[in-house]
Amino acid sequence: MLSKIITIMQGGQALRRAQIGAIFVEFAIAIPVLIAIIYYLHDVPKYKRVQAKMEFVAHNMIGMLQNISRNGTPEKITLTNIRNIVTGAYLAFYPGMTMYATGSQCLPLGHFPLGYIYYVIGEDNNTASVIWGVHFHMDNLRAYKVECVGMSASHGYSYVQYLRKQVPSKIHPKLVIKPGEVKIIVECVCCYHHTVFSFSDGRLCSNVPAKEAFGFYILSPKAKSTDGFFNSIVIFTPKPGLFDGTVPK
Repeated sequence: MLSKIITIMQGGQALRRAQIGAIFVEFAIAIPVLIAIIYYLHDVPKYKRVQAKMEFVAHNMIGMLQNISRNGTPEKITLTNIRNIVTGAYLAFYPGMTMYATGSQCLPLGHFPLGYIYYVIGEDNNTASVIWGVHFHMDNLRAYKVECVGMSASHGYSYVQYLRKQVPSKIHPKLVIKPGEVKIIVECVCCYHHTVFSFSDGRLCSNVPAKEAFGFYILSPKAKSTDGFFNSIVIFTPKPGLFDGTVPK
């Protein structure tokens, strides 16, 4: 009888040990999953906020471009206007001085404003042509300066194709334009170079993945040609007198 009791007790202890072991295994599996869920709960809303900020930047640029005037009359846009508008609009994404270089290819956040303005005209036979484009970006060698360069071909960081006499959707999927109509496409981008650039605190961008640079734990932002992030594109009809078929001077 005693031996049976001892056997039962030993069996109960073994069962408890097995149960405890199972609990530890479940705990070891559940904790990493829980942590991953917490990080995703942080990353997903933040990703949407960052993209929304870039869309806000693009709409700010359009509002400023559409309101360039002298004595209430629309005035033709100049490169100086574009430089000033870029620095003003991007403050919604880069507060204070964070968009400006602090040294040769050194940036407070590692990334900087970059974008494009395209002048598109509708052609016969339901086609369209990009007549000119302007590529703008912060000067990475000097603070407080925006570089503006005329374009004659598609750029690797842009989702807009620099094409002539093509179906509008080939220029951009959302482009709808009638013969003789003029459209302006504004595309705003965050550029994060992974090669020769660095942070103002000395960290090399090549050692910091894009998700860390933009403040994410798990999600990796989608890149255009590895370095262009959070592209935001808005297409609008400009007010008469603001643009014509020549590149702004």
